[in-house]
Amino acid sequence: MKLYSSNLSPYATRVRMQLYYKGINAEQVAIEAPPVPLRTPEFFARYPLGKIPLLELDDGEVLPESWSIMEYLETQFPDKPLAPASAIEKARMSVRARYTDLHLAPALFPLFKPLIGVPGVDIKAAYQELKGAVTKGERLWQIQPQLGERALDLADIAMAPVWLFAEMTLTALNQPNDLLAELPGLRHWWQQIQAIDAIATGLDENRQAFAALTAKV
Repeated sequence: MKLYSSNLSPYATRVRMQLYYKGINAEQVAIEAPPVPLRTPEFFARYPLGKIPLLELDDGEVLPESWSIMEYLETQFPDKPLAPASAIEKARMSVRARYTDLHLAPALFPLFKPLIGVPGVDIKAAYQELKGAVTKGERLWQIQPQLGERALDLADIAMAPVWLFAEMTLTALNQPNDLLAELPGLRHWWQQIQAIDAIATGLDENRQAFAALTAKV
């Protein structure tokens, strides 16, 4: 297998974390490397969605979308499971994953735009949007079993690099980075998740790539 990836991408980072946690051996191909740089006609010709991460299987089939890749890997490599057994626990996991991708990330990424030179972003308004999304997350975390009461799962891995991206983006924009100050559920989760070796490795890769990007801005 080959994983087309970027250390800067939180979506690619979540897949790498899963690989590290499970000990899955997959070749990692940086998107800048041959044969297919990102955002070129050649890339879109091979990969119609035009996004990373991409998992290329040994038979040549390519899977896009980080959550689909993670579900595939979980099915193919069931050791050290990252998906619960019961239907209700799987549904809870899915809810937390969808919170990350449909609420937290969309509220975060407008704040990232000024860091890559996109003008016209109202940073104060975007910060309030992010704060609202994080508050939703706290309410969700309060009604679900906490990490420690349940096992680590794919939704935890999916959220970890997005949350790190939020912290790094706020710091780079000189915005208050105290979103978790009054949110004990998410704060405790964030402390726990960073102590897991595979997660910590992926987060460190993400930090280094983000630092390299912002040093150029």
